[in-house]
Amino acid sequence: MTARRWFALALVLAIVAAALVMRTRPARVLVDLTGALPSAKQQPPTAFSVQPVTIDGTTQSSIVARDQTRLTFHVTLPVHAALEISEAIDPSVWNEPGDGVLLLVGVSDGRTYRTLDAVTLAPHDRPDDRHWRRLTFSLEEFAGLTVDVVLNTRAGAAPGATTRGDVAVWGAPRVVAR
Repeated sequence: MTARRWFALALVLAIVAAALVMRTRPARVLVDLTGALPSAKQQPPTAFSVQPVTIDGTTQSSIVARDQTRLTFHVTLPVHAALEISEAIDPSVWNEPGDGVLLLVGVSDGRTYRTLDAVTLAPHDRPDDRHWRRLTFSLEEFAGLTVDVVLNTRAGAAPGATTRGDVAVWGAPRVVAR
């Protein structure tokens, strides 16, 4: 092999190695939303608590939301920001009758609101809902902006749904930079 080919091979290997390092580098936490709960807009203000919640053998510091709620966190985002969050229903109410909880995750830049996720969890009727739903949302399109990260809970999606047994859990919610 000529010197030029060795150089080209070394360059390609260096680029691949750099890409792997960047991909496996852990995310840097910008805002731990459980810690930021006191500064969040809480509706209603008495519906929230921070506590450890264990599901599937994994314990996460969590925001527990009782009944119908809305949490708004004001966050300035750098490039490569993402929202990492786990969703669940508190295990203490899994066996209580109910019609589920609608969990909504969204972001607003002050002009528009975008729903990132909407799901109804009903662990009483659907045992498959007795797990953490681990989610990651890219916030790249909002880089350089100050946005509202919004977490909502509502009574189940069915007409006439009630809030009986509605105890949603936002596990380890955080805004990270990758």
